[in-house]
Amino acid sequence: MHENSNSNLQKNLKTVIGIMGCTNTDIAAYAGCSASNISRIRSGSRTYSKDSKTVKCLVTGIYEYASAYGYLDRICSLIDCKRKDSVKDMQSALAHWLFKNNIYSDSISYETINHKLARFRFFGEKLNAIMDMLELSNVKLGKAISIDPSYISRLRNGVRTPKRNHALNEDIAQYLIDRIIEQNKQKQLSRMMNVSFAATNDEAYIKNAFLKWLTDSDSKSNESAVENFLENIDRFTPAIPKILPEMNDIIDSFLLDDKSDEYIGIKGLQSAVVRFLSNVISKKAEEIWLYSDQDMVWITENREYLLAWTFLLGACVKHRIKIKIIHTIDRDADEMISGLESWIPLYMSGMIEPYYCRKRSDLRFSHSLFICPKTVCVESYNVKGSENTGIYRYHEDEMHLMVYQDQFDSLLSYCEPLMKIYTQSDLAKYIFYTDSMFSKSGIITMLNSLSIAFMPNETLDSMLKKVQLTDEEKENIYAFHSNRKNLYNNAFRAGKASDIIPLPKPADVEEGKVSLNLENIRSGLRIPYTKEEYMSHVRSVLDALRTNTGYNFINLPEMPFLNVQIILNGDIVTVAKSNTPQIAFVISNPFLTQAFKDYTKKLLDKYYQGRSDIEQKLSEYLV
Repeated sequence: MHENSNSNLQKNLKTVIGIMGCTNTDIAAYAGCSASNISRIRSGSRTYSKDSKTVKCLVTGIYEYASAYGYLDRICSLIDCKRKDSVKDMQSALAHWLFKNNIYSDSISYETINHKLARFRFFGEKLNAIMDMLELSNVKLGKAISIDPSYISRLRNGVRTPKRNHALNEDIAQYLIDRIIEQNKQKQLSRMMNVSFAATNDEAYIKNAFLKWLTDSDSKSNESAVENFLENIDRFTPAIPKILPEMNDIIDSFLLDDKSDEYIGIKGLQSAVVRFLSNVISKKAEEIWLYSDQDMVWITENREYLLAWTFLLGACVKHRIKIKIIHTIDRDADEMISGLESWIPLYMSGMIEPYYCRKRSDLRFSHSLFICPKTVCVESYNVKGSENTGIYRYHEDEMHLMVYQDQFDSLLSYCEPLMKIYTQSDLAKYIFYTDSMFSKSGIITMLNSLSIAFMPNETLDSMLKKVQLTDEEKENIYAFHSNRKNLYNNAFRAGKASDIIPLPKPADVEEGKVSLNLENIRSGLRIPYTKEEYMSHVRSVLDALRTNTGYNFINLPEMPFLNVQIILNGDIVTVAKSNTPQIAFVISNPFLTQAFKDYTKKLLDKYYQGRSDIEQKLSEYLV
């Protein structure tokens, strides 16, 4: 029996050391014993019992090393320990596991040894491990590089990722590597990065290598682009820019009276479009149609022209001129999302009707069509790459207008809505449209707080009595509650539903700091829970967990965005802004929806906990 147990000990210790990529000396240093003791265990030259002093030292060494280098989560998963926060429980579970016959140990060991570079999967894991090693707080790092400590916290927790090729990444990496060198912790860094200790002494090399290592794991995902898109929505306020040109500075008087029907080159195109938009505004047109697969540098390269373009489109929106636009998005999701970011302020107006074309763009020629029906049109057809000397035509005659309107309509027949946009005034339509959809693949939500779907009717009644509401507002709230229940019931029938939610501190519930957010009904409408009301809501969530095996509750350490919520319902994504100005984007483009699926899947994978752990966490609010 002892012989078999020690054979298990040898094999299991090999697995653990393979996962952490460490040496006998590393473990011994944290165990407070000689490396030869660890060596004897690995070689099997001596027999040990689980309660022996040497094994106790070994367990301590493994735990302390794993804690220092960010491997606790992996070791917990390996040994199936539910209490990572309890040193005693984890060490006890580890000691028991080391002597068990774990038939999968060898495969785990060899797989992890052959993939040492994957030991840290996410930027947040790396940043957290480095900051722990340096005993560096969010406040101190934030102060050093002039950034909000709460953003550092979100990066460490993994609920946010850094923007690609952003100066902030270099600032973080530079500060951290300077502290590592200052504190002589290159050896620990070499183990984390899986490079030789000698390499860390080459300062020029290690600074570049460290930046790449810190940010490289997420470089192939669309997560950063999705986060940038959500951040733009989260932070949007309808503030008026400090610097706005005067209309006369943009519109030369001769442009409005210009009779030219052809313009040459990029400067000509810019003049034609300014003339087009100016006439649209001055004539108080009802709508304009826009399409261009030409490289957009003609708008973005010149800052003054970009300001004029932005101002004129803003003026169209202000004058309630609807803008129907066919976006050119024959690119990967990252580029698509990045290209849409600049349109977000205009999307917020509810005056934009965006589409995408199912047909791919022509790779030989570039086309542009800017049309104000029955009024004016700018069009072009040039060989790609020759736009700088191309011809851009301006039409006001009925024949040309009819031809190009028909062409735009023909192109539109190959298009699908890129997204539906609902503003506060469209609330009833939004609730009906999103919550009445049914998908066999279930739903995934990322919410700021517990879903209203699980709030008992009597609890909702109790909360609504605490505020003044119009009859219409009450009707909308009850409709929202009912439809959201139906949404989850349909998902449960399909067998799949996941909520990604940060739970509040129990003390905040006690102090009435946690509210039911109903700002989608009325701006500023947040109703504080009493402890009893929150307990009632939690009990209902627990009931759903216990009676629906396909329901997962993912507890985030904090919310990635304060004012943005996401609902994935099959192949439809809803992104809702919960504060003023309220707006919801319902996205159906398959490339965009896949990017959001990838984003939420990463959160699901990273923060998944067993059902018993989640039930235990929720039960803490019931005492």
